Amino acid sequence: MRFSRSLKYFILLFLIFTTGCSPFRTAQHIIGISLDEFEKYRDRAISQHVVCKVSECFDAILAIGTEQPGRPRTSKDFEVFQAKRRQGVIVFYGIPNQVDTTEVGVFITPEADGSLVEVISRSSSAQKKVAHVVFAELDANF
Repeated sequence: MRFSRSLKYFILLFLIFTTGCSPFRTAQHIIGISLDEFEKYRDRAISQHVVCKVSECFDAILAIGTEQPGRPRTSKDFEVFQAKRRQGVIVFYGIPNQVDTTEVGVFITPEADGSLVEVISRSSSAQKKVAHVVFAELDANF
């Protein structure tokens, strides 16, 4: 049985529209870009209130994982895996002395007089390392 090209496209589009966002969310889990994993560990987050706007905190934290021209990388630098400014989320990996794939999420939530910064990871040692660097950077800037 042969299908015409337009019928194949119609079936494909029909399947995409009838399944909603589920294929997208499943794909996020498969390739490892979902933030749902961090939600499981949010109750044991290392958090600190910082007197800064979410955008200011975001930029200061993002600079930790961004290579700066003329500045050598240090043990306090991490790789940025994801940066979602609208959601106030930065995910780092490449934490020194950790498995390369260990991810640490930094969540920035607006509060009345500043922002709540939460550092979350499945690895408590990676979480502590990143929290130490993030909060030292924020303390130095704000």
